[in-house]
Amino acid sequence: DQVYPEYLVIYERLHGGARASPPREDLPFQLELPLYWKTVGKNPYKEGFRKHRVVKQEIVELFQRLADGTCRNPVKVLKVRRIEDSALWCRYINWKRNLSQGLLEEGDKIKAPN
Repeated sequence: DQVYPEYLVIYERLHGGARASPPREDLPFQLELPLYWKTVGKNPYKEGFRKHRVVKQEIVELFQRLADGTCRNPVKVLKVRRIEDSALWCRYINWKRNLSQGLLEEGDKIKAPN
């Protein structure tokens, strides 16, 4: 038997009202990559990658349902690929961190995203 964990909890105790900080970019593993990516073990800040992956038939069917529910005329989804792109992912993570930091600076008016 094998164990496939879905969550990894890393925590830091904060004392005396200290504020939490986001994870460092130089961690030996990448926390933010989706677990279903084949490149999940890589650090996108250090190792560049851009891979196109064929997805399972059930995902193609999910996209077909999305197309059926949103398009006026019938369409047929022929192919679905997942793109694992380190540069694009890093831009997204940096944007998310900047947004979180901006929200923290504004106080607790708005909850920061995960």
